[in-house]
Amino acid sequence: MTRYEANMQIILLLSNYLEMNKDIRFHQALFNLGINEFSEGTKNEMAKMSYDHRNTTLKDKYQEESSTTYLKLQKI
Repeated sequence: MTRYEANMQIILLLSNYLEMNKDIRFHQALFNLGINEFSEGTKNEMAKMSYDHRNTTLKDKYQEESSTTYLKLQKI
């Protein structure tokens, strides 16, 4: 599967999810599908209940290929 093909499959899965959950926020859908997630350090900070702006750091998955993301979505 090419990167483009995987990207289009991810868009289709996201579109279907949003169609079935019409009241959900876009970023909430990304989190619910596991596309976005908090970094490991942030999870630990949140567990300590020390909430501040640093606890909203997202994990940057820039090295994860689209085909890997798509395969992860297939498991949901």
